Amino acid sequence: MHGLRDRWGDSLLTVLTILLLIMLFVIAPAQAVFDGGFSYFAAGVALLMIAGALILSGSMVVMALMATAFALNLFVVINRIHTGHGAFDLHIMAAGWLVLSMTLGAVVARAVFASGDVSYHRIVGAILLYILVALAFVALYLIVGLIWPDAFKNVVFEDAPELTSTLIYYSCSTLTTLGYGDIVPLNPFARSLANLEAFFGQLYPAILIGRLVTLQMQGRG
Repeated sequence: MHGLRDRWGDSLLTVLTILLLIMLFVIAPAQAVFDGGFSYFAAGVALLMIAGALILSGSMVVMALMATAFALNLFVVINRIHTGHGAFDLHIMAAGWLVLSMTLGAVVARAVFASGDVSYHRIVGAILLYILVALAFVALYLIVGLIWPDAFKNVVFEDAPELTSTLIYYSCSTLTTLGYGDIVPLNPFARSLANLEAFFGQLYPAILIGRLVTLQMQGRG
């Protein structure tokens, strides 16, 4: 494990970023359009992400948490095939996303902000951490919506193929403060989460990513 980590090093951050981008912005909308037809492809990408996180961290605890997140989402895929869509699947899916985003986020943060030279891959890793925050808020919005179904205007919290893509769209719009206005948080907890995500989305790139880029330029100089 240590040999693989020494060999691949920070380049795994770039690989994980590409995999997560594929998961969120290719597979998720494809599942919405084709009624979940890309579920097994999503599972394959998730497995690759788990392997990358394990190599990057070298921790069996991380392995256990990532495997748990994968098992939860795999259960949802299999359950949908045999019994169809159901509200219970959404609870399992929210738990899986939250575990995945928080565990992978901790691994990535440790690698990005570790001592040593600031490489291009570390800057990409900082972007990966930014995207993982969006995924974590997807899970939190889903949890709020399951507790209070009317928490968001124009979002129906039913186990439909387009729900995941809709929440990813809303989370990314909030994180980047685009604010199209088509989805509006109505519940106080939903509004608090949206405000928190917007604050993070503004401060993180300006402070942390900007600092990493500066350190890399100083290292080159």
